[in-house]
Amino acid sequence: GDARLDHFFRASCAQLPVAVSRRGCIDGSIWQYNLEWLRDQSIIALALTLIGATGPATTVFDRLLRQFVTPEGDTLDSSEKRNPADVELDQNGLLLCTLKDYVLWTGNVDLVRRHWAKVAAAAEFPLQKVFRHPSGLLMNCREFWERSRMHGIEPGAEMIYQCYVAHGLAAGAVLARLTGHEAEAVR
Repeated sequence: GDARLDHFFRASCAQLPVAVSRRGCIDGSIWQYNLEWLRDQSIIALALTLIGATGPATTVFDRLLRQFVTPEGDTLDSSEKRNPADVELDQNGLLLCTLKDYVLWTGNVDLVRRHWAKVAAAAEFPLQKVFRHPSGLLMNCREFWERSRMHGIEPGAEMIYQCYVAHGLAAGAVLARLTGHEAEAVR
């Protein structure tokens, strides 16, 4: 009922689905450098879900789980695997959060069942000792705006990594329950 919001919604419904290839690729950069971030792709897949374009959303999530999450649960950023000091830990949590919302919106639990090993690995990955500060917080040398050691960033605790990993673990517990992995949900 709001003209501006309705306009943005209609524009999203018309434009977002056509930005996704049949294989689930999305080059949304104004610089056209043909690199992809799991974080950005997850948000786009959730947006596709919410506008009713569940086919393309499923394709994007399927591709992310197949190609952008390693068997160890590391997530690619700028289409690359990074060393632990430069991993963007928020991506793991964001994937789990958007995937949970996708499943709850569509009822497509089969996507998570098919990729359960990658989903569980994505939840576990940030909990490795290499990322743990003695306080229990997560740490590395890369902050949210992608500054790193070469910018003078020293090992520290980035707030967004704490938030999205925590939310991701809660989302992962929901996905575990929905797919019959009760022990992992409790953990």
